[in-house]
Amino acid sequence: MTCIVATTDGKTVWMGGDSLGASGYFCTLRKDKKVFVNGEYIIGFTTSFRMGDLLKWSFVPPKMPKNEKNIEKFMATKFITKVLKVFDKNGYGKNENNRKEGGEFLIGVRGKIFHVHGDYQMGLAAHDYDACGCGTELALGSLMTSKKLKVDKPEERLIMALEAAQMFGGGVREPWTILRV
Repeated sequence: MTCIVATTDGKTVWMGGDSLGASGYFCTLRKDKKVFVNGEYIIGFTTSFRMGDLLKWSFVPPKMPKNEKNIEKFMATKFITKVLKVFDKNGYGKNENNRKEGGEFLIGVRGKIFHVHGDYQMGLAAHDYDACGCGTELALGSLMTSKKLKVDKPEERLIMALEAAQMFGGGVREPWTILRV
């Protein structure tokens, strides 16, 4: 359960998330945030609060060189390799048939939004927004529409997307956390 949303203008990344913790039909609002800043990165997670705790408190992101020309390569190699080391060291994730599986999260850095999937592949959307969690489809539809309607404020677009996911989905609840880097 969760909805994490992000948008970028090519320089700044705005990211938002909900506050619901759910297990089956049991739901609780959480004070610990699903969206946070770690170094120069903004991270929003779904799947597991344990994974989020590791990304927030145990993970020291690699420093990206100021003149890094291939940010995608850096993120798909150095960044994700360091994430995997932290997860392995702390016993998070599955390793079956030599295939590692973990959780899903978004990362914003230097105006780009990266989407890490459960198999640790690093995706980079072709548009300037992305989402993850059970509210993904609803949020993406809202983000596309608000862009076409030229809603200027990124924070407003994220809130609209989270509200759509809450209204029509069962696993998203406010209050919202909205941050930027």
